[in-house]
Amino acid sequence: LMLTGVRAEVSFYKDLFEKIGVKADMLQMGDFKAAAEPFTRSSMSEPARKQLTTVIDDYYEKNIVERIVHQRADRKFTAEQVKKLIDEGPYTARGALKAKLIDRVAYVEKYQEQFKTSLGADEIKIVKNYGKEKKKTPDLSNPFAVLKLLMDGPKTTTTSKNPKIAVIHAVGVITTGKSEEGLFGASTVGSTTMIEAIRQAEKDDTVKAIVLRVDSPGGSALASDLIWNELKRAKKPIVASMSDVAASGGYYISMAAKKIYADPGTLTGSIGVVGGKMSLGGTFSKLGIKTEVISRGANSGILSTEKPFSDSERKAMTALMKDVYDQFLDKALEGRRKAGKKMTRDELVGLAGGRIWTGRQAKENGLIDELGSFEDALTAAWKLAKMPGDKEPELLLLPKSKGFLDSLLDEKLGARAPALQMRSLLREVPELQRKLRSLDSLFQLRGEPVWLTMPYRIEID
Repeated sequence: LMLTGVRAEVSFYKDLFEKIGVKADMLQMGDFKAAAEPFTRSSMSEPARKQLTTVIDDYYEKNIVERIVHQRADRKFTAEQVKKLIDEGPYTARGALKAKLIDRVAYVEKYQEQFKTSLGADEIKIVKNYGKEKKKTPDLSNPFAVLKLLMDGPKTTTTSKNPKIAVIHAVGVITTGKSEEGLFGASTVGSTTMIEAIRQAEKDDTVKAIVLRVDSPGGSALASDLIWNELKRAKKPIVASMSDVAASGGYYISMAAKKIYADPGTLTGSIGVVGGKMSLGGTFSKLGIKTEVISRGANSGILSTEKPFSDSERKAMTALMKDVYDQFLDKALEGRRKAGKKMTRDELVGLAGGRIWTGRQAKENGLIDELGSFEDALTAAWKLAKMPGDKEPELLLLPKSKGFLDSLLDEKLGARAPALQMRSLLREVPELQRKLRSLDSLFQLRGEPVWLTMPYRIEID
């Protein structure tokens, strides 16, 4: 039983960049908007440490200690006793039993037999993969069957005429264009792909409501705004359901929903803006690459990777980011008021500035509406659509999965071969993958001037 507490590790790349001649020239809106710190610092700033500490404390006290006290009420544990047990972990199965953290030790056969006793049944059947569609084995001797297998993606839609809820998944870093897989294996949320999915749900007469399932640290400010706008234009009721992370751009797109649900441990908020670029001139110089520039316009090099920002470029970039931040605040306030939350702009500013919150904290300060699961969000969407409560909705899962040939063509295998090799290497060395995955968003967003993204890539174990 790996009961050992809570730990957050943040990797910093500034010293690495200095070794290879890269300079991260980044700007931020909000004291707590620390998304660029891994690229510009060698350690955490005090505001970043302060906000991450409050999140870790909330996880530790509420998700672990308080939950064990409540769920093991028959053991009459106090909070201090649970903390002592955590400090003495991890436990073998027998050790966990002795500590009264579990009820019995048994192999799976005995566990299954226990159901007979508890149910008073002579015989039981254990069903695996319940509810999953059975896949038909294709006739591989038939070339047309093989071709159909290659062309067809996983079935994520249903063709029945029954009323449905469209579940639109937003998983990964938010980028402009189509959704794809990043260099280090993470998926992206492409604005084009998302808009197509939203429009498909809107046009489908059998779809009565939409649940936006968000698991994203954010990303491009432009892409987030395009997705938000398309959701806002939708006539059907929308409920947002936050998974592990729905922060910054992930929170931004959720603002278009009529209601926002989150798990108690969801990381959300991070209302703030960060932007900048990597200056690679030093790296090119080490490689013997020299660049000469002819330009017109004081800020023509604002996105050039040759040099850091000039004073004029920095001023223009700051103004751009401030405008995006003001829009973020305005739209968040509009969304909260439409959801029935009485909140002033000053109150919202106090919650913004890049600060992250757990779902529980976000509910307390009014950034979300309800603590609840994905199923709770489905129930709420069904109710908003004024559908009968005794009837269970079918689900239309979007965006539609690609078939094999589509994926093959989109990969442009020759051009993406190095990326595929990198992903293959990282699968073999998961420790390296964890350290480098923070750089994934950097590669995905390098062409975007302004970002709405989480402070760091936070993994809480």
